[in-house]
Amino acid sequence: MKKMEERTHGENAWQMADAPKDYLNAMLENIIAFRIEITRILGKSKMSQNRETVDFENVARVLAERGSAHMAARMNQISETREKG
Repeated sequence: MKKMEERTHGENAWQMADAPKDYLNAMLENIIAFRIEITRILGKSKMSQNRETVDFENVARVLAERGSAHMAARMNQISETREKG
């Protein structure tokens, strides 16, 4: 915001200090704090990125090498399905 003000108005750019104190105090009184309790996290992934088969297989291989056997196995399943389709 500050950069846009400066770019548009130069030395006459508006600053928070320009606002009347009663306005700022009213705005501060209207701030509402809240807390959100996270009860679950849902993750999604897109396994196929419409890449060449060799790229897809390389990703699966690297995942397996890094210990992500489950992901690599899933990618291999998708690869087999792609080859049949």
